[in-house]
Amino acid sequence: MDKVKGKSELSKRLVEKIAEKGPGAIVGFVPTMGALHAGHTALMDAARRECDVVVVSVFVNPTQFNDPRDLELYPRTPEADAERVASTGADVLWMPEVDDVYGGSVTKVPVDVGPATSVLEAARRPGHFDGVVAVVGRLLAAVRPHRLYLGEKDLQQVAVLRAWARTAHPEVEIRVCPTEREPDGLARSSRNLRLSGADRQIALHLSRALFSCASRVSADGDVAAAIADGRAQLQQVDGLELEYLEVVNGDTFLPGSGVADAPVYAVVAGRVGGVRLIDALRLA
Repeated sequence: MDKVKGKSELSKRLVEKIAEKGPGAIVGFVPTMGALHAGHTALMDAARRECDVVVVSVFVNPTQFNDPRDLELYPRTPEADAERVASTGADVLWMPEVDDVYGGSVTKVPVDVGPATSVLEAARRPGHFDGVVAVVGRLLAAVRPHRLYLGEKDLQQVAVLRAWARTAHPEVEIRVCPTEREPDGLARSSRNLRLSGADRQIALHLSRALFSCASRVSADGDVAAAIADGRAQLQQVDGLELEYLEVVNGDTFLPGSGVADAPVYAVVAGRVGGVRLIDALRLA
């Protein structure tokens, strides 16, 4: 694995790797913000199975944080990240600095792709998806991949990037991998590193509520009742500040109600011990 920093070095390594694989080599790209875990490994493994050349980036993007304190506290584990990326057989690890990505102008512009950029995460984190699109656009321009690998846990981010990429980068195929979970069901997240032992037990209620909703929908098909009950249960959990538990169409993020609106997902967000966590689970 080659570890690079600047865009010129990245471009040079990519040319070499693609030449080694021969004409028609498929490039897969896994963008991350580091503090890598098994969920990231699953994305890299999928890219390794399906592509000839795999590029992974580790970059904590400042433009997607609407809370400066959240940016400051975001976990950073560069040495462990490099070891994990190397273990997957990726070809290139790109670990740029802010200037390498933004060229000295750390800017973003408003993005509107419909409800996915106006509700839930978008409403609670103003400018967040503007920053996501800003950085992904710059990363794609540098890597020029054929396939982009994303995780389903960040469902609204996936919906935004899919809608945006249809016109901005139609040449890129977006591949979405299922959420990786701990044995007890907690969605794997870099932010989990900030949870104390007690807070982690509280955080489990988020994923348990999703699975409870899914079980009820499977049993009686009543999505609205399942969500209402799940919301009521989470509101009673000490130490958990529930922001939302809603049901949406996973593509449009319009409100969902049942199989006719498939793909229907339950999405949840809450704060535990000052750490904001999100999760998503398909219901129908």
